[in-house]
Amino acid sequence: MFGAILSPSNRAGGLIRSILISISALLLAACQDTATPAPTRLPPPSPVAFVPIGDLIESGAAPPPGVVTTAGYLVVDSAGATLVDGLSFAADGTPQLIENDMDQIWLGADAGATLKDRLRSASGLQFAAAQARGQLEGPGSYGPGGRYHYQIVSPSIELIAARDITIGELLQQPSSYEGQLVRLVGSLLTRDASALLVEQLGAGGLPTPKARQIKLRAPLRDRLLLSHLKGVSGGTIRFGQVQIEGFWHAGVLIPLSIILVT
Repeated sequence: MFGAILSPSNRAGGLIRSILISISALLLAACQDTATPAPTRLPPPSPVAFVPIGDLIESGAAPPPGVVTTAGYLVVDSAGATLVDGLSFAADGTPQLIENDMDQIWLGADAGATLKDRLRSASGLQFAAAQARGQLEGPGSYGPGGRYHYQIVSPSIELIAARDITIGELLQQPSSYEGQLVRLVGSLLTRDASALLVEQLGAGGLPTPKARQIKLRAPLRDRLLLSHLKGVSGGTIRFGQVQIEGFWHAGVLIPLSIILVT
């Protein structure tokens, strides 16, 4: 009976312990509330889900049913807008359409009009990397003079910004760049049916030991570029330092432009 009765000193000691526990809990909660939050990692840009122009209109085949999404360079001039799978650049940086390139899609006389202020401009040509979505029609005769075999009706167009990366960064996380537009600098090594972008080439166009490399979609059709590359083996193999802007797709770089770096 007497054991259940606490003395005044015991009651005071218990009260003090309760107060100390409450204060400790409050201090711990305050420290947790004011702790520096962990840095937020921004998600990588969403991949561009598209079918390359060359695959979409390969061999004059009928287009797939429904809405399609493809990507390339949006080119706007006085006649209207076209989506092409590449541009050639002269030594002074002047862009031009690749000669005899059939991988072009007419987008319409007014397509891209609202985007003109955001396009690069040179020698009367305005252009930018873009994704186009809509109903593909063809083969037929479309655009000025009926020169285009395919067109996208009332296309939805979205400009795409390139990511500057290295060959090493691309090879370390290739899946992270799937479907994205990338810009790289390296040594181009090409022949009729194949092309590589290599970190470094030695004498005679041979890759240096341990130099990493990625595969390009080939053959390259930019004859102007090829004519300015160094040649070995009677010109069957050509090489040079370049900057490439293109789409990383299914383990291969699809170049939109290749510019010599001097």
